[in-house]
Amino acid sequence: MVILNQLRVRIKKDKFDHGPDEQTTGGNAIKFYMCARIEMKKKKVDRLEGVSNLTGAKEYSVTNQQVKVVIVKNKIDIPFRSSPIYITF
Repeated sequence: MVILNQLRVRIKKDKFDHGPDEQTTGGNAIKFYMCARIEMKKKKVDRLEGVSNLTGAKEYSVTNQQVKVVIVKNKIDIPFRSSPIYITF
């Protein structure tokens, strides 16, 4: 089973509050139930510039995207490993 979830910014009580700025929605059930959690963040986007046939204006189309993948939790292997992944469209 694959569960997709999003991160939201955690509201801190004061500026000296410690801990991460991001928090998963849905409470703690997803954090404790999953055997592997993977965090993906977009690093770099490669765009191809072109001219529109209809309007003649410049257009940008995304061709490649570099994503940083971090294994946050892993019950099977070593956690906190990271790697860049290149996604081609």
